[in-house]
Amino acid sequence: MNAIRESQLRALARLEAFPSLSVLFPLEGGGAPGRPDLVRLRNALRAAGDELARAGVPPAEGEALLAAAGALAENDGFWMAPAGGAALYAAPGFFRPVRVGLELPELVYVGRRFVVRPLLPWLARPGLVYVLALSRKRVRLLETDAEGTRRLELPGLPASFVAAVGELQYHSAVQAHTGTPSALGRRSAIFHGHGDGDEEHFEADIASFCRRVTEALEEKLPEPDAPVVLAAVTEYTPIFRRAARRLRLLAETVTGNPDSISDAELGAAARRLAAAERGREVERELERWSELRAGGRAVDELAPVVAAADEGRVETLFLAREAERWGSYEPDLRRLVVHERREPGDEELLDRAAARTLAQGGDVHAVAHTAMPEGRIAVAILRFAAPA
Repeated sequence: MNAIRESQLRALARLEAFPSLSVLFPLEGGGAPGRPDLVRLRNALRAAGDELARAGVPPAEGEALLAAAGALAENDGFWMAPAGGAALYAAPGFFRPVRVGLELPELVYVGRRFVVRPLLPWLARPGLVYVLALSRKRVRLLETDAEGTRRLELPGLPASFVAAVGELQYHSAVQAHTGTPSALGRRSAIFHGHGDGDEEHFEADIASFCRRVTEALEEKLPEPDAPVVLAAVTEYTPIFRRAARRLRLLAETVTGNPDSISDAELGAAARRLAAAERGREVERELERWSELRAGGRAVDELAPVVAAADEGRVETLFLAREAERWGSYEPDLRRLVVHERREPGDEELLDRAAARTLAQGGDVHAVAHTAMPEGRIAVAILRFAAPA
């Protein structure tokens, strides 16, 4: 699937040239282009041709922009993704098709920049998440994202408790384990009975096991900044957390013996936990917006939000997901004009604020209107206090 990552969306937001064409539409997906999806593509391209003509783009230039998009009808790989939406971005010498697993609105826009705001809910979903399924019998490392769950083979990651610490045998009330990992060769067994702190020795073995696992993850994890979800029995969780100081370990875990849980189930559970954590992060940022409001580092009106975004002063932008505001903005005069409905030459002003914020390194969150402070459609945390 031609999905998109945050870095790629920021790159799209930075590209400014005329004519920049954005074509968005929903798709049924699921295989080679069926009739409904082909009809949507052709209708969207027909509307795009009309929009290019209205914007004064010469016919030959407009046809060149649409040629690559039209060729998608023969690209079976583009249509293999499940239902969702497509976004086609074209500019002179540039074409980028995007498929996402959420329904996109039908929209055609020609201007100096691409329309990016409808893709924000896709980025709000968890990206890559790792799952560590930890039990004494086996260790599994999974990576999961919107496209599914895959098992990873990480060099140096112990396959089990025995591989990390050594063999452990039970003789009634007495445990015995080898003094070194089995991979290093069998050594004389050390016996512990309940009378000489057997439980403490066993916890020390589990701690050693967890350290060996975390060392491998910290050294070899392909994306070290991605969140890690632990799946383990409750007793192991605090021991592992003490060992995993450098991992981005989520606060919540998948509890219970992971040996009885499939890779797909673990991946789905991890994505739910990561999504919930991301939601809490947005809530904490909105609380910070409220705290910074009195000191001049927070704005809540559309005009100052658009101006601050245009000038690169926005650290974090929150936009009401359902809202639209069409109009124009003149940077030199810092003048904003809003129309009741879209008029020729208008741009969607919330999208402008989102694109300018992303292009200059700020963060943007699409939030349900009901969750926005005081029913606002746009609020922002500034990098520094607004000028008087």
